[in-house]
Amino acid sequence: MSLITEESIIRAFKENDNLFLSALYTKCYPVIARYVSYNNGDDHDAKDLTQDAFMIIFRKVKNDEFELTSSFKTYLYSICKNLWLKELRRQRNSGVTIMDLEDVEDEEFYKSFENEHTANTKYFLFRLHFHNLTEQCRQLIRMSLRKIPYEEISVKLNLRNSETARKLKFRCKSILINRIKDDSQYKEMYEEEK
Repeated sequence: MSLITEESIIRAFKENDNLFLSALYTKCYPVIARYVSYNNGDDHDAKDLTQDAFMIIFRKVKNDEFELTSSFKTYLYSICKNLWLKELRRQRNSGVTIMDLEDVEDEEFYKSFENEHTANTKYFLFRLHFHNLTEQCRQLIRMSLRKIPYEEISVKLNLRNSETARKLKFRCKSILINRIKDDSQYKEMYEEEK
């Protein structure tokens, strides 16, 4: 892993190159662990934080939004710092002195990653609860998102008619929404936004 380029990172995430990603994680983790330990965290927090940051990067790569304008280590550190500051605020650890390990001070940069973390959390909550729906509900929601007419959906899913498909879609969406709203992570996010 002599050269970490934007292209090599994109390739590794897209192709799920576990060897490269593991080496990248190992190379960057000590800086994150040190930052977290200096700021009221432990090794477990640092591991969770680094994994969350990797998920954010994965999502950016998947959506073709990943752009490396600094070293990867600085980029990852910035994401982790922002996530950890948010966690400290969430825990209401006021009066904590935050100690920088690197010189990354762009406030707008941090805000964008805070927004990214919120979007990432919402996306994974949706995926988690969507996956736990019945197969029929998942298929129906997928087809309706692709704007397939209810008549066609009713035929493909072996339903009585388009009205039955419409009612079932409403029921499936309601189940999904209620499960997401009942999730503790969703409730924490909602409380933070108040």
